[in-house]
Amino acid sequence: MPVYRLYLASNGDHFYTADTAQRDSAVSAGYRYEMIAFYAPPR
Repeated sequence: MPVYRLYLASNGDHFYTADTAQRDSAVSAGYRYEMIAFYAPPR
């Protein structure tokens, strides 16, 4: 399962999530999608 990395330039925050809806919501809130940070085993 991919874990996505996002970045918010205004405060230097990095945000990691495996949830695509959460990733898309963060992008809508101003985070920049950077890449798949790593792959985690499924829950």
